[in-house]
Amino acid sequence: MTNLKPPDGALYVVRWQSDKGDIKHRYFRRHHDAQRYADKLQSYGKTPGVYQSETAWRRVTS
Repeated sequence: MTNLKPPDGALYVVRWQSDKGDIKHRYFRRHHDAQRYADKLQSYGKTPGVYQSETAWRRVTS
């Protein structure tokens, strides 16, 4: 079976405010992917934040 857990045990979330005022989220397994996406949003005039969530991964379905 393939190990689907993120390599460093964390999820990275990029958060930003949309033009309509909603808060948007996009999730990544690797920090550099999240940072690259945040940089892309910043080039479009957004103000994104990159957050890290430590997770205790456990399977809930078989």
